[in-house]
Amino acid sequence: KLAALPAVDVEQLRMDRLHRVQAELQSREIGGMLLYDPINVRYATDCRNMQIWTMHNSARYCLVPAEEKAVMFDFVNSAHLSAGLETIAETRPGTLWYNHTAGSKRQPLIESWADEMASVVHERCPNNRIVIDRLDADGRAALEQRQVNVSFGQDIIEYARCIKTPQELIAQKHSAVVCETALRLM
Repeated sequence: KLAALPAVDVEQLRMDRLHRVQAELQSREIGGMLLYDPINVRYATDCRNMQIWTMHNSARYCLVPAEEKAVMFDFVNSAHLSAGLETIAETRPGTLWYNHTAGSKRQPLIESWADEMASVVHERCPNNRIVIDRLDADGRAALEQRQVNVSFGQDIIEYARCIKTPQELIAQKHSAVVCETALRLM
């Protein structure tokens, strides 16, 4: 049954998802979106790494500008995971300032993170206005001190996700066939 379905154009699926997020940002005149939630990072870029662990440890994140490809900030030695993805312009090592890794150096790490993030926002996001899906209050305050206007934006990526692209519909059909097959084998 899978052979009867058209193949999923994965590159097109990735770009369509990125463009859906960007269309939502542009319609609201928002310069970009900072994503920490691994499900949102995967949706916008198709780059995945330690998804369960990063649900509770802010160890990787990406900035999706309204008009360019994303900038991925990944865990140590993980740049290879985004190599070749057409949704990502560049990958940098992330600055990790959650308590488990930062300990007593948390505040200096927040400042370093905010310096870099504000620089990228000022360079790539029109009007220095971004939305976030999740971010500790200390990080938000540090960005705002650097003239980055930050608002909550989980709803924006949810709006992007609610309209399925043609490639997503094909992928869903493939998933349904796999599930039906598995149930028949039980």
